[in-house]
Amino acid sequence: VFPRVAICAGIALASTLLRYSIPSQDGIANAGFLGLTVWKHELMSDEEQTEEPMKICFIIHNVTARAGSERAQASLVNALSTRDESISIWSMYGAGKSPGFPLASGVKVSYGLRTSLPCFLDYPWLACAFAFYIIRRRPDWIVCTGANRLIVALLAAFVSGVKIVIWEHF
Repeated sequence: VFPRVAICAGIALASTLLRYSIPSQDGIANAGFLGLTVWKHELMSDEEQTEEPMKICFIIHNVTARAGSERAQASLVNALSTRDESISIWSMYGAGKSPGFPLASGVKVSYGLRTSLPCFLDYPWLACAFAFYIIRRRPDWIVCTGANRLIVALLAAFVSGVKIVIWEHF
């Protein structure tokens, strides 16, 4: 059983990113929660959706891998794209390869490098490349799929003023 604080934090994150309920994708994307948000001091439900779709950019280590983070992220971005949110993925590595899990046609995937260098020597270059990508795309949110991605994404968030959140797969 999860501590109450962890549950409240998870619901707050889901409510922020998943403003409305979405159909569950293998029980991962939504887990049946109804996401609600307070927008301009009024509570909105699915039927009252009037705001613009969010632009969300996910940053991941390597979208071409077939592991837990990649599977959870693919499930989440596919579910969000069914709600007409503008979704993009920026993969630090894997250029020239296909994503490890199927992605909806509306999900845009971009890459940093083909392979990594030892000891994080490529992180300064990746941080600058991602910052330029964010400045061009101007998303509403950057979602980091792990703490190491936060190192790369901080410069982009600082320079552009885009909101940032760290999300570990579950």
